[in-house]
Amino acid sequence: RHMYDAEIVTISLENSLGSIGGVTVGNEEVVDHQRLSGAGYCFSASSPPFTASAAIAALDQIEHRPALLATLNENKEYLYEKLKSEMASSGIIPDKILIASDERSPIVLLELSEVEDEDAAHEEEVKLLDKIVQDCLEGGVATVSTGRHVTGKHMHAVPVPAIRLTVSAVHTKADIDKAVSVVKKAAKKHLPK
Repeated sequence: RHMYDAEIVTISLENSLGSIGGVTVGNEEVVDHQRLSGAGYCFSASSPPFTASAAIAALDQIEHRPALLATLNENKEYLYEKLKSEMASSGIIPDKILIASDERSPIVLLELSEVEDEDAAHEEEVKLLDKIVQDCLEGGVATVSTGRHVTGKHMHAVPVPAIRLTVSAVHTKADIDKAVSVVKKAAKKHLPK
């Protein structure tokens, strides 16, 4: 009875395998409903052959090069360790920024910790994070500011704007050190003291 805590679980291939689409897993009732309701969409919503091939190629790499996952895990742990150590000291302004992502993920979300009026502040937060992201890009580190295209008109619960960092198996410790340093410098420049 494992699948009763959540009615449905979705798994994206986008971030994990560099493809599109995904899978959903649920209890028998939910899966039956999907099967019946999705019959009219199974061809128009199916993954194009080239993206399915990309996902298969990524799975082949994972299967034949298990060291990639080990390196990714090491890099992910190192990034979180660096961010935490920088934030524990007077680093990346610990009272202003917090790590909002799960430490098991190589995708790191950094959110502003002080938000007084969430509705009014959303656009201001996005603008502030955009400035930090732009400085990171100019410093040679690619980050992404999230939350720009999502408003209360589109969703019931609007995700909090954040800066997204992604670490991969090909990054070196020096790359990670540089990324943390550049993010720290940009955050200190734009966040109020």
